[in-house]
Amino acid sequence: MKRLLTVAVAISLAVLSGLAPTTAAAGNPSEVEVSDFILLFPDTNEGVSVFINISAREFCDWIAAPSGPPPAREVVTAQLKETGQGALVGRLRATDLYIEMWRFDEDPSPLIGPCEDIAEQLADPDAEPFAVGTATYHANDNDFAVSGTRGNAFGDRGSAALTGQDGTAYAYKWRFHINDRCHVDAGPPACLVESSSLRST
Repeated sequence: MKRLLTVAVAISLAVLSGLAPTTAAAGNPSEVEVSDFILLFPDTNEGVSVFINISAREFCDWIAAPSGPPPAREVVTAQLKETGQGALVGRLRATDLYIEMWRFDEDPSPLIGPCEDIAEQLADPDAEPFAVGTATYHANDNDFAVSGTRGNAFGDRGSAALTGQDGTAYAYKWRFHINDRCHVDAGPPACLVESSSLRST
């Protein structure tokens, strides 16, 4: 899927790491509510830019003139736990999150940035996303503060039901997972799991 070092995971687990110092404790996991969680990534397999828990226009207006946290639509729950060896384990699970997809502009080429990739469409106030719907999302990282006491396995996955502008129903799924102890000389890590699919139903 070539998600630019998986922006989705980076954003979601940055949220967890920001909460960790005050909420994680050895033993039972702690649950915290996150009011500013958003998720966005390019999916080059399907040729779409994905926005979750925020619309593209909301995000791009905010990034152009940020004031406070991003305007996320829903509060999500993160689970944090410290192991006996000092590693911080984080999980984030959410359901019924707003999701929208935009096809990449033909020019410029995609992967410049989430707003730049669809700038031509956003310039038209009447332009609408390719499809909108609701998504279920899961992310995990078993050593996101990089304690070095274990191999860091991390990733995310999700599924969504969407409706296109023409009324077509779509099912979307994606998955990304990797372990930082994968050693390769060239090419993608052998243990990398990365996939996505978008199909009409």
